[in-house]
Amino acid sequence: MTLEFLTILFLSVPLSGTPNNGYDIHSILTDGRVNGVYVADPCALLSNELLQRHFTIGNAEVTRSPSKYSPHPLCIATWPKPDAEAIEAENEANMMAYMTAKMQGNDEEASKLRKRSTNEVSLTINKDTYETAEKASAGFDNAMRILREGMTVTVRGKETKSPTYETTPVEGVGEKAMWVSRMNQLSVLSGKKIFHLGVLVGNDPQANLAHAREVAKDLCASIH
Repeated sequence: MTLEFLTILFLSVPLSGTPNNGYDIHSILTDGRVNGVYVADPCALLSNELLQRHFTIGNAEVTRSPSKYSPHPLCIATWPKPDAEAIEAENEANMMAYMTAKMQGNDEEASKLRKRSTNEVSLTINKDTYETAEKASAGFDNAMRILREGMTVTVRGKETKSPTYETTPVEGVGEKAMWVSRMNQLSVLSGKKIFHLGVLVGNDPQANLAHAREVAKDLCASIH
């Protein structure tokens, strides 16, 4: 499950298969405004300078993909792992083995056989502008409550309950910060703005958290 899907599921009310009509991500990249309110460009904030400061990228090319489906400005930056070619070769071999086993009646899930060959960092900036720090804090607390308790969303006309997630407070980042281990996401209240930073650069959630904490500290200087 990708960081983009998890973030959209969490932030969309309701979730649909068509782009959100409240704004056009491409207009944000052009004039930086959502319904007349300035919103920072998440793709610009996930700059090469920022990523190279916190991750070992080397000469790898970073690809940035703004989402057309998120209700809030969302950008995903990816770059290949150092052993990406070997991982893809292993994935292909595993898929061939899976297909052979499938024909023999083995129902193992193909998704469990595939390993990620890219590192991924995502940044979602909540488009809501709060009048006061108190209202921003209440908005953040409500978002974290929804994560913990779930919410009812509509998918293709059918109501369904969203998954629930454990949240862990993280000190020293913004006014408030919560780590969601299953999503590899750090949600941050910075001034009167809320942003969500997803980091998936390995299989260890604690290592991802360590990276996210330091990246988020830098982002707080631009998102507030």
